[in-house]
Amino acid sequence: MFLVSNVIIRSREDIKSIAKFSDNEVVQVLGYLPKDVIIDQSCYIFFNSNFIRFSRVKNNAMIFLMLLTSTSQVKDAINASGVSLDGKNYIIKCRKCFTEGKHREMHLSIEDRLHLTFNAITFT
Repeated sequence: MFLVSNVIIRSREDIKSIAKFSDNEVVQVLGYLPKDVIIDQSCYIFFNSNFIRFSRVKNNAMIFLMLLTSTSQVKDAINASGVSLDGKNYIIKCRKCFTEGKHREMHLSIEDRLHLTFNAITFT
């Protein structure tokens, strides 16, 4: 299950205080709102993939950002996050209970399909 809420970021320290990971939840900030299917898949891979255990990236919240932005490098994920200071941003909170899953039928753009494919290949 994931939750999305709006937030205004005043400084980079705000991002660091929001972006967190615990055993049952991961939270990240983006400057744009990805489609639900991207968030769904990112949550699923995050909590069900062995990639996280073997990743060189030690900040699990950063791995979640990499999934949300479909990038394999930390620097690229930060750049792609689109967070704007004093602008509208989104908090994306993913809970482990999501793994029970729900399936929706959606029409996806080619770009969305590329994001999903990249995540599936890179992070699983």
